[in-house]
Amino acid sequence: MLRRVLCAAVGLLGLLHFAPISSAEHRPPAAEAVLLTAENWDVFVPHGKEIDAIEGDLVLRNKFLTAVIAQPRPDRDANLTIQKIGGCLIDLTSRDRQSDQLGAFLPLSRQAPLTRWSVRSDEGMQIDLSQHTLDEPLSGSALTVFVQGPDDESPLQVVHEYRLAAEDQFLTVISRVHNNASEPVAVNLEDLFLADSRQEEMQKCPDGN
Repeated sequence: MLRRVLCAAVGLLGLLHFAPISSAEHRPPAAEAVLLTAENWDVFVPHGKEIDAIEGDLVLRNKFLTAVIAQPRPDRDANLTIQKIGGCLIDLTSRDRQSDQLGAFLPLSRQAPLTRWSVRSDEGMQIDLSQHTLDEPLSGSALTVFVQGPDDESPLQVVHEYRLAAEDQFLTVISRVHNNASEPVAVNLEDLFLADSRQEEMQKCPDGN
């Protein structure tokens, strides 16, 4: 359900691909993206005990799954225990059997504050979400949400891409790190995956992580 790619310069560093989920009929044929508002809340917010979406977050979905990306602002907290998650993945569930169990997925473990975001369709439509609203869905054969930071003056630039095509049964997350300074910068290429497994049976990867 989650496909992970890490990039530094042009190097491919890692890949994580969860098993596909079952298909569902009578769903939108394209990928959709929309900013949550009071008016569209009941239509787009997924269900589950760990739902952390609020108005201003972005829903990215197709006929198979729904993902929620938190608005990239410094005061965006998921709850009292999971904080500073602006620009991160906070909800992820299938659409046929909705049950969000995700606390948060934090690409590169929040090493850089994320301040700007945009969405682009493969058909060429691009919207700067830091400047414009998106309370009506943007549709396309595939959509990519770009979240970046810290700011234009920082020599170290981080860009996270959340990509979903109409027929994808997983969400692809790509992270790119750019160092515009003359000196090297150390970057920890580790993600942070948060989920409450105290009352749930969760299967682990073969290496036990």
